[in-house]
Amino acid sequence: MKAKLIRVYFGAIFMLLSLGLFAQQDPIFTHYMFNLSNVNPGAVGHNEFASVININRYQWVGMDGAPKSHSLNADIPIEKFNCGAGLTYVYDKIGPEKTNNVYIDYAYFLKVTESLKLGLGLKAGFRAFSANLDGLSSAGDPQFANNISGKITPNFGVGAFLYSNIYYVGISSPKILNHKYVNSTTAGGEKRHYFLVAGYVFFLNKNLIFKPSMMAKYVESAPFSFDINANFLLKNTVWFGMMFRSGDAIGFLTQIQLNNKWHLGYTYDLTFSKLRASSKGTHEILLKFEFSTEGKKDRSHWLF
Repeated sequence: MKAKLIRVYFGAIFMLLSLGLFAQQDPIFTHYMFNLSNVNPGAVGHNEFASVININRYQWVGMDGAPKSHSLNADIPIEKFNCGAGLTYVYDKIGPEKTNNVYIDYAYFLKVTESLKLGLGLKAGFRAFSANLDGLSSAGDPQFANNISGKITPNFGVGAFLYSNIYYVGISSPKILNHKYVNSTTAGGEKRHYFLVAGYVFFLNKNLIFKPSMMAKYVESAPFSFDINANFLLKNTVWFGMMFRSGDAIGFLTQIQLNNKWHLGYTYDLTFSKLRASSKGTHEILLKFEFSTEGKKDRSHWLF
């Protein structure tokens, strides 16, 4: 009886977290505005400084099977050829499933005006998907009778990123191909993603900058969602702000520039959905290392 209850509970959690198998979504990071190339390859290398960004996200802490996501992004500008290149690795674990994503990113930059550029990007790579479905077969659905181990699916994406020194807007589809992971005419797998990002910088005074930004996301077979963020930069050293995610959570963000190369950030998301009774919130930690390949010292690029 106890074993049966455990299976039923775990199955319920799995269905609750159905952004996995049934409408496969890539994990969303609250720090997205500091790592735009993760959702838009057109932004790779746009800020003229090479960087490596590691983000660890622990969602809905306290719940069994809650998502754990890790992102590692590296990109470098290649100014001689008006382009940028990068590498993206994302690990995501949710309930009985886990994915490893590896993608190469490339962007070519067109000069629109003296202060405005357009990045046109390509993303290509693959996803390795695994799932332990044995415990879910009691639900009576034969499609969950067998485990999935290391199923590899290739994919590619595109993005356009228009930016200046004070604003940006981008549209992208980093996953264009759809894939199914189970033998079913109704259950989904890897779904096509669409993103719209935008941000603006207001110089309030010599010590304080205000940067509102937003990200809208649509995934086939999943609800439309958007993030609205309001962040402030104090003395070009410390970020602090808030985030609102539709139908999900509010968040609090802070980030500090430790020195000319290292940045450390933290966010706490507090869900206001039905999961709030079981969740202790979501924690996200960012560590960023960046350096100039041309000996530049201007730090204004840090705005986005």
